[in-house]
Amino acid sequence: MQEAQIALVENEIANDSLSTVTTKARIGNLRQSLDELEAIINQKNDIINRSENESIKRNAVIERKQQIIDQFNKKLEQMISQAGVSPALHYLTIASYRHLLSCHHHHLIVVIVYLHSYETYQSH
Repeated sequence: MQEAQIALVENEIANDSLSTVTTKARIGNLRQSLDELEAIINQKNDIINRSENESIKRNAVIERKQQIIDQFNKKLEQMISQAGVSPALHYLTIASYRHLLSCHHHHLIVVIVYLHSYETYQSH
């Protein structure tokens, strides 16, 4: 009987040892999965941070361009007023240039050249 109890205890010890090894292996697999998921999260966070920084830079560029457009709009309004253009034509001219500027940034160059030419003409 004592041998049977010893065999039973040894069997329980073996089962517990097997359970411990299995649990440790599972913990190792879960740690590896966690590390892989954390790496993926870090990559996605890096992408998000780069995108946010790029967005901030683009917004700053847009704000600077908008300031330039606003300055030229004011200058254009002054020039048209000084030229004595009728109010209806004045409004249409300003609206046309504002539309061009808001639709296409390359039109800003055209307006700058126009304003420079106009200023040169006015000074002569």
